[in-house]
Amino acid sequence: KIVGELFNTLSHTSNDKYIKDTNLAAHKYKNAAKFYEQVWSIAYKMGGKSKDAVLKDVTERWNKLDQATKDYIAKGWRETFKKQ
Repeated sequence: KIVGELFNTLSHTSNDKYIKDTNLAAHKYKNAAKFYEQVWSIAYKMGGKSKDAVLKDVTERWNKLDQATKDYIAKGWRETFKKQ
């Protein structure tokens, strides 16, 4: 579910907003900012990869994060959805 939300968020996020959000995240959680950045670059290059391969990659990255970082990212996504 989280990974699905992630792609919904990315598809509705402009580059400027993404950069701003990532910069905010970087001050609070370096891991979260790094994760956002990795995921963004994967999604950006999705043309060269199947969606399943991208989802698998993102899921693996997500599973390696500690719980505090996961909570922080999930909260950020929920806030983003409220504004849409």
